[in-house]
Amino acid sequence: RLNAAAAEAVDSGSFDDALSKLKAIKQVSGEGYSSVARLAEASVLIDQDKMAEALSIYELLAASDSDPVFRDLAVILKTMHSMDTADPGTLEVELAPLSGLGQPFRHSALELSALLAAKQGARKRAQQYLAEILDDPSAPSGLMSRARDLADLYAAEGVSSETDANIDDLSDTPS
Repeated sequence: RLNAAAAEAVDSGSFDDALSKLKAIKQVSGEGYSSVARLAEASVLIDQDKMAEALSIYELLAASDSDPVFRDLAVILKTMHSMDTADPGTLEVELAPLSGLGQPFRHSALELSALLAAKQGARKRAQQYLAEILDDPSAPSGLMSRARDLADLYAAEGVSSETDANIDDLSDTPS
């Protein structure tokens, strides 16, 4: 009931009421519902233009002992919402563990990593990330289409090898 009430509050624009209900969910629920409530709370804060508070929630969830799927989703969402303000190199390193084979958010992590690499002027590294998506038949079709478009764009712009580092240089995490 609290979930429905929180959703109704968001839909009606009663953000403070929604946040109150989400906090109640966190207090009375188990780990899974609590993590979902934290993610929803961050979303409501973003709707209120309270990005710093939302990013703080994502960071806390990512560092928590919550289910790895929730932690990884928090990293993805934090990256998506801080790409224009945070250091792209730091974000790229944070995504590296999520881009390994078998990781549930692998393709999203690779796509975001490609964008971050390109933002740093490392088009070759961006193309490497995109190639991993394009070479994986299990990649979602929409994501594969975006990867193909980005790869074509980066190829048309040319590759600057002077600013590129190999993606393997970013972490010791296998990709």
